[in-house]
Amino acid sequence: MIGIVLSYLSKDFTALLMNYFVMMVILVIPSILVMIGVFAPEVKDILFWSPTEATLRMMNASFASTVDLKQFALDFAYISLLSYLLFRFVVLPRFKSYATRDLGV
Repeated sequence: MIGIVLSYLSKDFTALLMNYFVMMVILVIPSILVMIGVFAPEVKDILFWSPTEATLRMMNASFASTVDLKQFALDFAYISLLSYLLFRFVVLPRFKSYATRDLGV
């Protein structure tokens, strides 16, 4: 979903790469810095509802010996809800204008 939104917002490939880089800096880098211990553990409480942090917790659950099913279900529901909302209110409304403008349909 995020890739589709980024392609809607970008005029060319370079702008797409720059938008992706900005998204990485804003969403991914803080979570990685908390994981490797650069930031204090208290920052993890702030990042708890970040989509990237929820996805990282779900991916880490696949390698853990014990999994907190309640947390996994909450993260899965949260990511599913965000995906639905992004699709319903951002991707679908912009599709027609994107298709007529860039695809020539």
